[in-house]
Amino acid sequence: MNQHDAGQKIQKSISKNSANHLDELEYFSTLGSTNRYLLNESMPDPGRFRVALADYQTGGHGRLGRCWHSPRSSGITMSLAYTFDGSPTDISSVTLATGVGLASALEGVGIKGIGLKWPNDLMVANGKLGGILTETPPTGGPNRTVIVGVGINYDLREVKDPENKFKWLSSARDVASCAESLPSRSKLYASLIDALFNTLITFQCNGFKPFLTDWEKLDWLCGKQIVVEHSDAHVSGIYEGIEPSGALVLRTHKGKQHIVAGSITLIENRVFADVR
Repeated sequence: MNQHDAGQKIQKSISKNSANHLDELEYFSTLGSTNRYLLNESMPDPGRFRVALADYQTGGHGRLGRCWHSPRSSGITMSLAYTFDGSPTDISSVTLATGVGLASALEGVGIKGIGLKWPNDLMVANGKLGGILTETPPTGGPNRTVIVGVGINYDLREVKDPENKFKWLSSARDVASCAESLPSRSKLYASLIDALFNTLITFQCNGFKPFLTDWEKLDWLCGKQIVVEHSDAHVSGIYEGIEPSGALVLRTHKGKQHIVAGSITLIENRVFADVR
C-alpha cells in the first residue's frame, strides 16, 4: 500500500466528528520527525487540527531534546497539531490529559493494565509501551496551538538488535504482546487520532479537571521512591501523586515539594521517564 492509500484508509476510519475538523492528514514512509514537520507547517485555525504520521523517523526526539530511536516498521509514530480558541490557563497539564485519552483508546483495542507514568509515559506490566511529547509553538496571536507527538511500540517481535543499539528493547512492551489480538495499523491510528482530538476539545472547555480522577486511577508511580531532576537540581523522595494542576507531589525529608516539570528516575531500577 502506498503512502497516499495508507493515509486515505486511516482518514476514512476516523470518526465523522473528527473528520469534520480535520484540515489535513499526511502519511510518510520516512520522515525526520513528525513533531518538527508540523512545527514548520502552517498552524490550523481554532478548533481544527492536522496530523502527520510516519512509518519510520530518522530524527525523532523526546523531552529535553533527547533522541528517540525506534526500529523501522515496529512502531506507531504520529503528531497532531490542534489550535485552541484562546490560550488555556493550565496548558502545562495537556500532556497528562492526552495520556488519559490515549490510555482509553489503547484499552479500546484490547490492552489491559495500562498505567501512566508522570509526566508522559504509557506503561504496561512495568515496561514502557509508549510516550508523549507536547510542544507549544509561538503563534503571535491570542490562540494557542499545541502539537502532540505520540510514539507507541506496535510490534517488536521481528526486531533484531545484534549491535545493542536499542538498549530499551529488553524492557519495552508492544501492542502485539499486550493486546488480545493485534489491531491493524490503520485502526489503531484512527483510534488514537479520535482520542487526541476528543481530549483536546474537552481540555479546551474544561482544562485538566475532567481527566484528574482517571489519571489518578492509572497513576503508575504512586508510592514509589524516585529521584526528580529539575531546574539543574536532583531531589529524591516518595511520589504522592499529582495536584489538580498536574504538578507532581514529592514527599522529601524537608517536606513536600511540588514539581511542574522534570525527568524521573526510579530508585529501585533506574528507569527513566523521558520519552525515548
